[in-house]
Amino acid sequence: RINRELEEADARKTGFLTNVSHELRTPLNAILGFLNLLRDGMYESPRERDEYLTNAELCARHLLKTVTT
Repeated sequence: RINRELEEADARKTGFLTNVSHELRTPLNAILGFLNLLRDGMYESPRERDEYLTNAELCARHLLKTVTT
């Protein structure tokens, strides 16, 4: 019985860590993607540059909200 409970607890822990990892990686990857585009000058206008900055900021705010709630 104890072994089964330990296996269930381990499975819940693994699921939790998988979810947390996904919630952190998704906005971080977007932020890094937008920053790389900006660093490499991969935008056609100041408006597009501002859109990339806005998107990176929104992703960062989402990430912050995720880790503070």
